Amino acid sequence: MKYKKTLKISIFLIILMSIIVPVVQAETLQNAFGNEALNETAKGAGYNTGVTSSVSSIISDVIKIALSLLGVVFLLLMLYGGYLWMTARGNEQEVEKAKNIITSAVIGMLIVIGSYAITYFIFKKI
Repeated sequence: MKYKKTLKISIFLIILMSIIVPVVQAETLQNAFGNEALNETAKGAGYNTGVTSSVSSIISDVIKIALSLLGVVFLLLMLYGGYLWMTARGNEQEVEKAKNIITSAVIGMLIVIGSYAITYFIFKKI
């Protein structure tokens, strides 16, 4: 019983620290280097540091975010399919289910990459 309570507290603290630490680090970097150095680095990396108010840039940003989230979904599906396959223990139905999940995830990722290529081409021409 004590073990379960300790495990729950440990998981809570890990999640809490994973939320707090990046925020503190980001705040520290901004204070340490100032906005000028960060903007200079962002410009060198190809990011626009100015205010973007054009409709095409906003739509482009939304599409990039959506496609990034789909990439995360792909990763989760691949992990889930791999987990199912590894825990199938020779059960053909479970292996087939895992194969179907992995195949569907790969097809979905190809569609996402294709849609990204199309939107990138269209917005570069606009």
